[in-house]
Amino acid sequence: MSLQFYALIDEIASFMTQWVAWGGVHVAAHENFPFVATAVPIDAIGEYARRERLTMFVFSERPIDVSVTSRIDLLTTSHEPLSLQIGRLHDGCLEESFFATMVATPLWRRYARVVRKFTTAGMAGVVLDSGNPISPTHYLRYSEGAARAEAAGTPLKMFAQAPYRFFPSK
Repeated sequence: MSLQFYALIDEIASFMTQWVAWGGVHVAAHENFPFVATAVPIDAIGEYARRERLTMFVFSERPIDVSVTSRIDLLTTSHEPLSLQIGRLHDGCLEESFFATMVATPLWRRYARVVRKFTTAGMAGVVLDSGNPISPTHYLRYSEGAARAEAAGTPLKMFAQAPYRFFPSK
C-alpha cells in the first residue's frame, strides 16, 4: 500500500499527531548526513517532523531497533513497518511525500484513511523544458496547503531537480 502526496510540514505533523494519539505504535526518525535513527517520543512527533535533516519516519506496531547503521536496515529489521518519506519546502519547490508499507495492517489502513481525508486526489503536470503536458494522475494527492503554495507560484515536484512539476487538476 502506498500514497504519494504533497503537503506542508505542519499538515503532515497534524495527521501524524492524530495517528500516534490512537496508540499501539512505535516511531523512529531517520536523519541523513550522517545516518541517524532515533526513537521518537509520541508527544514530540510534531517537533521531530520540523527538523530539517529528518527525511523519514518509520512506524511499527512493535519496538524499533534504532541501533541500526543504515536506512535499509531500519526498514528491514522493523516488524511490518510503515514508512513516511517527508517532502520538504526548499530549493524553491515543495517536494513529494510518500507513505508506504508492504503489509497493510488494519492500523496502517486507518493511517491511510487520515492521509486521504487530509488530501485530494488528482494532479496534472508539465515537463519544464518543453512545456509538454503530463497526463493527469489520479494516484497523486495534494493538501489544501500544497494547493495554496502551488497557486502562489511554488512548484510541486517529486524532488527539487525533477524536470517536471505537478499541479492540482481540479
